[in-house]
Amino acid sequence: MRRHAKASAAGSTQRQANGLGRFFRGAFATRSSSLGDRGGSAPLIGTLVLVGLAGVVALLAVAQTPAAAAECPNEIRRQEQGVSALALPDCRAYENASPGSQPHVTGGSGFAEAARASASGNQVLYRSKYPAIGAEHSGQLYVSTRGPGGWSPKNVIPQETPDTGGVFSCTASVFFSPDFSKNVLEEDYHVYPGVEGNSEGNCEHNQEILDPREKHGYRNLFIHDAASDGYELVSLNNEDGTPGNSYFVGASTDFSKIAFRSEAQLTPDAPSFAPNFDGGYNLFISSGEVVRLVTYLPNGTPVAGEELGVYAPAGGMYEHFMSSDGSRIFFRHGGDLYVRLNPDQPPSATSGGACTEPAKACTLQVDESQGPGASGGGNFEFASPDGSKAFFTSDHKLTPDSTAVANREDLYEFDVDTGDLTDLTVNAGEPAGVWAVSGFSEDGSYVYFVAEGALAPGALPGDCEHYVQGNTCNLYLLHEGTIHFVAALSVDDVGTFQAGAPFFSRFNYNGTTLLRHRTDGASAQASPNGRFFGFTSYQSITGYDNTDPDSGHPITEIFLYDAATDQLNCISCPPTTAPPAEATLFSAVSNAGRSAPARKNQVLDNGQAFFTTSGALAAADINEAVDVYEWENGGAHLISGGTEPSASDFLDATADGSDAFFVTAGALVSSDRDGATSLYDAHVGGGFPEPPPLPGCEGEACRGAGTSAPSSSGAGTAAFQGPGNQAKGHKADCGLTARRAQKLSREARSLSRRANQAGSEQGAKRLRRQAAQLAKQGEQISRNAKRCRRSNRGAGK
Repeated sequence: MRRHAKASAAGSTQRQANGLGRFFRGAFATRSSSLGDRGGSAPLIGTLVLVGLAGVVALLAVAQTPAAAAECPNEIRRQEQGVSALALPDCRAYENASPGSQPHVTGGSGFAEAARASASGNQVLYRSKYPAIGAEHSGQLYVSTRGPGGWSPKNVIPQETPDTGGVFSCTASVFFSPDFSKNVLEEDYHVYPGVEGNSEGNCEHNQEILDPREKHGYRNLFIHDAASDGYELVSLNNEDGTPGNSYFVGASTDFSKIAFRSEAQLTPDAPSFAPNFDGGYNLFISSGEVVRLVTYLPNGTPVAGEELGVYAPAGGMYEHFMSSDGSRIFFRHGGDLYVRLNPDQPPSATSGGACTEPAKACTLQVDESQGPGASGGGNFEFASPDGSKAFFTSDHKLTPDSTAVANREDLYEFDVDTGDLTDLTVNAGEPAGVWAVSGFSEDGSYVYFVAEGALAPGALPGDCEHYVQGNTCNLYLLHEGTIHFVAALSVDDVGTFQAGAPFFSRFNYNGTTLLRHRTDGASAQASPNGRFFGFTSYQSITGYDNTDPDSGHPITEIFLYDAATDQLNCISCPPTTAPPAEATLFSAVSNAGRSAPARKNQVLDNGQAFFTTSGALAAADINEAVDVYEWENGGAHLISGGTEPSASDFLDATADGSDAFFVTAGALVSSDRDGATSLYDAHVGGGFPEPPPLPGCEGEACRGAGTSAPSSSGAGTAAFQGPGNQAKGHKADCGLTARRAQKLSREARSLSRRANQAGSEQGAKRLRRQAAQLAKQGEQISRNAKRCRRSNRGAGK
């Protein structure tokens, strides 16, 4: 029988040790913890009461919530929205943040693209499947803004010329400041002959000139100010040089300084090289009207940059590689790690390889040896927001006490202000074998990392690389100079702890190494204060049997570690003996539209965590599809509706958790009546008055009208306009709805074909289930299109 480790008192720890012996070899037996039915909580309890009147189902008692319904100031809104809203915790209510548009969920696989919430939660960026109403073919990125009466989406991409090539790099991207007051637009692309099998001049570019200095046919960067709605070119081209593609990589918090990489020689001192896809680039910083090269060696020699680490994150952006004020930028060249100080200032004079003018731009080598080994080998992991501390790994002995050996890296900390270098992983006197830094606090006082060495009590030597049954890898926390053992991981987990995790992972089954498609991406995150750390694992860490009964393979579950109490909870494990279900902490998100510094809020300072799972962790979850949950106060609470047949997907939250954005095909408010996917905000104390039902209506006709967005248009931007109410006697445009239905049907057929070619029965079942969900959604939207056409036939015009 599948059960979690019980939460009884004295016997709890011993039973956990018995269940985990094959992984921890008794280490957990002496560890203080109080894991409950899911590893630290009481099971969720809910009572579902059926009310027979007109077939209405009412949920009179729901899973434990932090605030009773009577305490909610917005209870009238929650009651208007019905069963799903009444089950929400924290006095949340639903708000449709994308009225009249359809957020993009790729192939029904449960992840959405280009989502980002502003710091206040009053704005959210998302990608739609279709252009804005009134736009011919482009403008599929939107920012929606909360107003007094609801949300209003607006297209944030200027109209572009048609794309004839379909090259992925042609796609426009937008990068927002945390408060959404400024953004950088990256669009257009130059395809070099013989590269990607395409010819030149086949990408989109803006139809109107945004800045007279831009070079059409090349990837350009523009800074856009929301207040003035104007665009200025960031990637200013050297008049004597050949232009090239440029790419955004970071910015200061206020976006006054923009860091970008370019294939062009934008300054006279920039190295000239042939464009390639091997990681070489020129790194520049733009401040006002001035563009300067960043990548200088300490002796003043300009060089080309390289990827900062072994595993490049999506879009090549590393956490805090640029300080919040733009005064420090880290880069790599020749396998060595450097930091450029005051990069927006003229270069300092040098003497003996050192700077002589500290107020000007100067370069320091971060991984310069202060021990017996050679300098270099540094792989950047992260830096503090102010750029004063840099954390990196290297297999060179850079300090006198270093234990690093070839191919087994130690974790180092470099103090930029003092020049001090510290090896953080020398506790056990053996090579640490650090595999990846997985999470960290904003100030760097908490660092979570994965390593092979036994660096703390409770850990045993592991093997993070070789996929042999029984091999494990250790997860650690470094805090206040002490390394703490958190858990032993399956070797199959290691990819999820690396930035830029591979799409496929290997795993061992009955002595045979197999290949599995990853769906979780880099599935680990620490809260900003570092106290909490969430991660996925194939390992049965808290004793719950996560073996898939159909395939016999383990299924990922999500765990949350509390450093203050040294407790580890399985937050996605079902509260009953139900079979395990796939769970995801990190949804795969494209870099388009991420703010800088980019952070997806899923694990918060108060211990809240947002995740998705196909398991039913609440009584109201009855759809057997992927739903969004919030972990809080020792329990999992349903955020999405739990009744729609297709997958819902978490997008982002605010830092305090008061806004939780997700995409669903369910109609969670009465004005959502298009049958397509929508972006919702489960907002604490939220909700807007819904329009009353139409008189004499039945069924779907009783749904109120959608919300119309403002029609104002900025420079180079087509304003979004929702469908709203159709005036009596006028025909509605039913073609968009019909095309959506056709697209979903095509995607369903494609998934069915992939299911027939799947290498495992488990994968085939999952694809067929997704195909069925898409097909059902397409049928519903098709019925809406038919109703629309019938309505048009009765219209007077």
